[in-house]
Amino acid sequence: MNRLRRILRRRRRTASGPAGVGPLVRAQLRAHWGRALALGLGVVAATSVFTVLTGASEVERLELRGEVAAAPSPYHILVRPPGTRSDLEAEHGLVRPYQLSGQFGGISLDDYDAIRAIGGVDVAAPVAMVGYVMHATQVAVDVGPRTDAGRELLVADVVYTGDRGLTAIEQPSASFSYVTPNTVSVLGQPNDSGAPHGVAETMPDGSTVLVCPYRTWGGDIADSPAAAARERSSSCSTTRPGGDPATRTLQAPQRRTVTLEWSFPVLVAAVDPDQEAALADGGEVPAALRALAGSAAGTADGPVPVVVASEPHVDAQAEVTVRRLPDEVAGRFAAGLTLDEAGELLATPGPVVATDTITADQAYRQLIREALEAPESILVDSIWTTEPTAYVVGAGGVLKPRPVENPQEVWRSSLRVEGYVPAPPVVADTGFRAVRPHPGSPATRTGSMPPQLSIVGVFDSHDVEATEFEGAHGLPGADARSRTLLGGRTLLPSGSPGAYHLGPPTAFIRLSDLDTFTGSGSELADPDAPITAIRVRVAGVDGVSPVERERVRLVADQIRAATGLDVDVVLGSAATEQTVELPAGAFGRPELALAETWMRQGVVAAVMQAVDHKSVALFALVLAVSTLFVANVSAASARSRRGELAVLSRVGWSRGHLLRLLLAEILLVGGVAGVAGALVSVAIGWITGLEVTPARAAVAVPVAAFVALAAAAWPAWRASKPSVAG
Repeated sequence: MNRLRRILRRRRRTASGPAGVGPLVRAQLRAHWGRALALGLGVVAATSVFTVLTGASEVERLELRGEVAAAPSPYHILVRPPGTRSDLEAEHGLVRPYQLSGQFGGISLDDYDAIRAIGGVDVAAPVAMVGYVMHATQVAVDVGPRTDAGRELLVADVVYTGDRGLTAIEQPSASFSYVTPNTVSVLGQPNDSGAPHGVAETMPDGSTVLVCPYRTWGGDIADSPAAAARERSSSCSTTRPGGDPATRTLQAPQRRTVTLEWSFPVLVAAVDPDQEAALADGGEVPAALRALAGSAAGTADGPVPVVVASEPHVDAQAEVTVRRLPDEVAGRFAAGLTLDEAGELLATPGPVVATDTITADQAYRQLIREALEAPESILVDSIWTTEPTAYVVGAGGVLKPRPVENPQEVWRSSLRVEGYVPAPPVVADTGFRAVRPHPGSPATRTGSMPPQLSIVGVFDSHDVEATEFEGAHGLPGADARSRTLLGGRTLLPSGSPGAYHLGPPTAFIRLSDLDTFTGSGSELADPDAPITAIRVRVAGVDGVSPVERERVRLVADQIRAATGLDVDVVLGSAATEQTVELPAGAFGRPELALAETWMRQGVVAAVMQAVDHKSVALFALVLAVSTLFVANVSAASARSRRGELAVLSRVGWSRGHLLRLLLAEILLVGGVAGVAGALVSVAIGWITGLEVTPARAAVAVPVAAFVALAAAAWPAWRASKPSVAG
């Protein structure tokens, strides 16, 4: 009080008003430094906590963004035919793990052109799923050197295994090899004239016996795909060298062998190589796509260029056991038998002379090697498409696929004399997708050759976006039991088009070559709308900011309005695991619980908004608590200064002057505390590893001033009320 009187005596009122507030503020801070220190510490705590929390929240936001965007995609919008989105996807905002499976056609070329014409569309890459085409090779099982010049009948029994050994399909007498020292030759023609047709053996007495009969065109077909496979892979040959061309084609190899048919369902898709390469975001165009783009166009009578995958991505093995039948059985075979009689004779027991294991990878590598050494054409005698899997949603959202029965008749072919295409044995296992055949017509009926695919290159699955999806490396077990059954490995595709887990396309043709199938007999599922999906990348979108999300949304709305197609915005989608309970198979595989990766839309935006909302609430709470603390200190300070303020009021200070005095003191303390809070926040960030940038630390100064003024405003207003004492 004495200090205040001395200041007032030195600075008497003038005509312009009371003495300046600056000297009074400095005098008060020196006289009551403890009060100023308490107030300053409260502001330092508030501002430093605020600054550090904003840095922590930003780190959290970035980490969450990186986690939920862990399934990056080079495109932002997925366009599918209307009605493609299942109820399960629509209800839960999901996209199937491989959205192309089970969908063949539905988008017209006009719709594709309309999408490309929309402003903001940077890349529009179409995929037209053509269907499955069966292609087989003959794998030789070595039985050892040939030491006996007499007759020999070898029979191969095969057990096909898959699903990590859980599925085992037995095919006894899957193939045979009959070798004789006598001359053999092909007899007759594969027509329906009724004349004998097959391999005939010329006996020492000059008589001829049909030892290996073939089916005739238009006659009875094999009773099963397995019997048809045995007829295609079996051989009858001679060890006698000869000069007749027909004899040379049936010459037995130097080593004893039994051939085994191995079939691969080739999933063919059509793409635009230029747009597919554009999805690589300026990266190098894969050599296979360059080979496809540079190939001559396919014609109705010529082969269609195709590139095929370098690996089959199929879990399948063939455990082969070769029996040598007794000589008397080989003698009965030489007497001439019908196809049915020969099949029964092959079941005769005999000593095992060889065993071998052939994997799908081995067979596929041989198929590719044969194609590259002597480019061949894949005959498209039929196309097979599949329907999407239907689910029952169980407790806890567990998905239960519904089994589907596909009769063996779907593998019939009118272009094969045996009656069946070379389908893999696993097609007989429990299916989860309905298979739809699109059979071709014999050349003798149509007057033209069926479509053919000529391999012009091999691609790596990692080089083409259309083959990338989360399940490419298999489905892991979702519980301890399933993981144990799978041996700690993932469940890979089995090779059956009707199986639950399918692989990506294994062959690509050009979109412009689709018209070669028109009128061929093997028609597309939807010739007028052949495209299955279009992947759209929006120009100027590199992240998931609100502006970029809005840009993608506007383009998606324009696509929907222009075409009426189903449009899914996959920008900001996140991988989410769905548990799938796969029912037991027909050949030993038990029920399995699998973890399948689906895509949930809009997760990034939702998480970022949640983080923002949480941060705002947290910051508001911190500032509110700090403001209450500073307000309490300010109120206590005002109460302790009632006497001083009363003296100032009596000597002529108005309420406005008193208020400025109080707030000037608070503002000065708040500014100094803000600088201190900035320094403290930088130190805390350095200690804790949180990033507190200089720009963020500088924000502490105005924040401190705001908190101090907001907290002291009401106590200062009340304390500045003029004294009414006499």
